Amino acid sequence: ADALIISGNTYVAAGDVQGKFGASEVVFDSSNSEYFVSKRMSELKASGIKTHYVCRDGAYLYGGGQGILRWF
Repeated sequence: ADALIISGNTYVAAGDVQGKFGASEVVFDSSNSEYFVSKRMSELKASGIKTHYVCRDGAYLYGGGQGILRWF
């Protein structure tokens, strides 16, 4: 399962996370606002996409090097 890292309040539609980027999880780094992340997490979770917000969930550890980490 690949992860897509979102920074700077960049909007990526839920359908594009899997369709264009081939990711099954979205990681929000600390440059995103709390308001932006809360709104995005609702849509992503409703689409079955896992989310991680480093300001709330702590450091994101990408395990095993089995997938591709994409920074957008």
